[in-house]
Amino acid sequence: ANPLGVDTSLGVAPGLYAPVIQISGLAAFQGGLNGTSFGTFSFTTYQLYDDAFWNKGIHSLKFGFALERLDSNLFLANNPDGLYKFNSLSDFLQNKPNSFQFQLGASTPRGLRQSVYAGYAEDDMRLRSNLTLNIGVRYEMSTVPNEVNGKLASLRGPFTTTLYTGGPLFQNPTTHNFEPRVGLAWDPFRSGKTSVRAGFGMFDALPLTYQFNTMVGNAAPFQQVASSSTLPVGSFPSGAVPLVQQASALRTSYLEFNPPRNYIMQWNFSIQRQVARNLTVMLGYVGSRGIDNAMRVGDANMVIPGFTPQGLLWPCAGTIVNGICSKTSTGPKFFPGYGQIDGQEWNGHSYYNALLVSAHRRLAAGLDVTSSFTWSKSLDTNSSVGTGAP
Repeated sequence: ANPLGVDTSLGVAPGLYAPVIQISGLAAFQGGLNGTSFGTFSFTTYQLYDDAFWNKGIHSLKFGFALERLDSNLFLANNPDGLYKFNSLSDFLQNKPNSFQFQLGASTPRGLRQSVYAGYAEDDMRLRSNLTLNIGVRYEMSTVPNEVNGKLASLRGPFTTTLYTGGPLFQNPTTHNFEPRVGLAWDPFRSGKTSVRAGFGMFDALPLTYQFNTMVGNAAPFQQVASSSTLPVGSFPSGAVPLVQQASALRTSYLEFNPPRNYIMQWNFSIQRQVARNLTVMLGYVGSRGIDNAMRVGDANMVIPGFTPQGLLWPCAGTIVNGICSKTSTGPKFFPGYGQIDGQEWNGHSYYNALLVSAHRRLAAGLDVTSSFTWSKSLDTNSSVGTGAP
């Protein structure tokens, strides 16, 4: 039975045929038919919105709410023909694989479900003929994603070995997501030729299903992806299969169980001036600051650092040859009972600042010309939550 309606016809190869080969510094060999990881995704969102407006005196009021239901169905196969990794071409030629990963058994579908609730109120107050003040607040929260058949599994701490199955994936950090907004528009000379504008707002980055698709789809015990990084010389191309099956070091996930609120603050300031009959110029500044952004790491189960004559060696714990980690032996990992661990915490930060300059000129025959220039700087600890470096 397939109650989620996900296409599972591709299946998973029952044995090792043509494994994927990755050699550091070279293009990867992608293996045989359906040898690389593949999947199908089906996403449906049901949305309901309503807004109301009310003008009274100097006030222009707006109210509204939003409801959203997320249905995310997926089917993943993880390197069904196996994945060999070599740290260098020299290691490959000497048949010294660094690691091997292989999917045991068949894949099964996953169905993630989540709801989002939001409401807002806003007041545009015309305090004077040349001054308008905007004040508002938005509330926005999401439920913790659940799986229709309870096929959720994760470690709940960075140094714990206890694997929790079922829910919840984490404690909900969104229940107090009040987002204030304030802005103003001012004509200081009452001439209609100068406009000063400024604004500030808070916006939440909700932990939605897209952040957890691959983590849920690949986590043991519901998806059994075994791996080993303690392989003997000569175990390529098929000698690693029984070693991995015996070791049962399965891939799973780690999620920060009590994440902080992830939000972004944005602000702007601009001055616009009509300097000639048909020419208007603008000078502005915009900025933003991201707090506790989601951070993903491809494999949190790294080798424990080792000490060498050169000092602390991370994360090779082997031999450095011409700047490349060539492992004649592999040190112990943080979690020896597990294979790859997809990890996610909410500890990232981002910064953005920009200077804006523009000019608008109205020409004859109804033709307008606009030119603009932006000078910006953006810094962040990670630009994507979907994937992360190993």
